[in-house]
Amino acid sequence: MPTPKPFFISAQRALLIALLAVVVSLPAAANTISPYQANYLAHSKGFKLKLERSLRQQDNGQWQLSNITQVLFSHITESSVFTLADKQLQPLSYHYDNPLSRKKNSSLLFDPAANTVQERERNKKTLALTQPSYDQLSFQMQLRLDLINNPQGFKQKRYQLVDGDDLKQYQVELVGEETIKVGAGSFTAVKLKQYRPGKEKYTLIWLAKDWQYFILRLQRFKKGSSDSSIELQNAIIDGKPISAS
Repeated sequence: MPTPKPFFISAQRALLIALLAVVVSLPAAANTISPYQANYLAHSKGFKLKLERSLRQQDNGQWQLSNITQVLFSHITESSVFTLADKQLQPLSYHYDNPLSRKKNSSLLFDPAANTVQERERNKKTLALTQPSYDQLSFQMQLRLDLINNPQGFKQKRYQLVDGDDLKQYQVELVGEETIKVGAGSFTAVKLKQYRPGKEKYTLIWLAKDWQYFILRLQRFKKGSSDSSIELQNAIIDGKPISAS
């Protein structure tokens, strides 16, 4: 029986892309993030997987965003630790652990003072960062904050991500607005397209407009056909259950 790959924004990971982090229903101009817990149902190549995502603030003021994906009789775990100041995230560390495929494991250590990041799981390579750069999870939160703080002006933006020992550019573009129904209910959603310039693969993302762009559904496309997706089943944001708009 083949082992399903986790869904991720990176081409190497097809099932763990919980892409969008959360900010609760505060005034639209607020740049504050709040703790939450969410559950998603993922589909990929005939497999159904449960994805749990949580955001919490640690005692030292840093934030931790975590994913736990149930795969067969094991768990794939992923976490990012970052700080937030002036609407800008600064990643500090990132860890990805897949006991079913150790070669996919990754551990990143960011040094904000030196503007570098080191891949500590594989070849210990250190990369120089000449612009704001993110791991796979802190990128998701930065995208949410950019939408929250500039909902009318956000049309497209490019983000640099650290993927293992490589730097990759991702483009995110506004597609439009529509109403969609997911396990958690019906919502007015903002629709985005995310892709790497020059690559045929892309991802469509639907975010709840009235819940400060919480991810509702995500579909990954390869050669024009959807090969993976995730859909929100329920979420508790700062103690408040998400509800249909």
